[in-house]
Amino acid sequence: MIALTSLLTSHPDIQINYRATEELCTLQGAYSKIQAALAQLLSYPGGPQSAGAKDPSQLIHDTPQESRSAVGGLCICVCGERDKLMKRTKCGATFCSKCLDIEHAQCSVCDEAEQTPQGIQGKMKYSKIYIRVPGHHKDSAIKVTYKIPDGVQGEGHPSPGKPFKGGLFEAFFPDCEETRRQLPRLDKAFKKGLTFTVIDRETGAKVEWDCIPHKTSLQGGKAGSGYPDSFYLTRLSKVLTSHGIEEPTTRYLE
Repeated sequence: MIALTSLLTSHPDIQINYRATEELCTLQGAYSKIQAALAQLLSYPGGPQSAGAKDPSQLIHDTPQESRSAVGGLCICVCGERDKLMKRTKCGATFCSKCLDIEHAQCSVCDEAEQTPQGIQGKMKYSKIYIRVPGHHKDSAIKVTYKIPDGVQGEGHPSPGKPFKGGLFEAFFPDCEETRRQLPRLDKAFKKGLTFTVIDRETGAKVEWDCIPHKTSLQGGKAGSGYPDSFYLTRLSKVLTSHGIEEPTTRYLE
């Protein structure tokens, strides 16, 4: 198994299927890459040997076309299972759900590759909605939506390494040229981690708004994070500038 683990690291483009119960190992991938992998495997002390093969190319056998198509290409589990839903791991092996939990549980290659990223992740999107923003004459508005999945706290959060609860956050802007100029800046602020932070509550850590002001309601005025608020977009622009996010010269939304 040490030799196979080394192969997984050295040849990520090769799929290695190992059936421990039958001591059977198969390699799948480009011919030249399999040649290199076999040469490495045969070089290990106590590694597999073939009395009739003097070079790795003699050990390579093409899979019949009907067999490849019948199993959908690279869809055979290390245990030989073909009919169930398979998953190919980052180390290059293919497993059914049962073997994934048992045979693959201690894979040092994937343990490192599949670590959950820390910090606030998520996506920002915007759309036009047909509703009037108090204080503005148009019968339309721009709604910005942030979708933040649950995650792991990173540096600068109350408890790095501990989980936090994400959420869906919405904000409303008047449908005007000034809003269009601010949208790319809001996107940059979000990607820089300025829009949200993690706060510890009695019910657990959760994502909340941070230092970039957003209008989360169409009502309530300035004091209630809503409208009307004549100077909101001007104030927003100044806050973004204070964080080094300058106004772009091109339009973001038409």
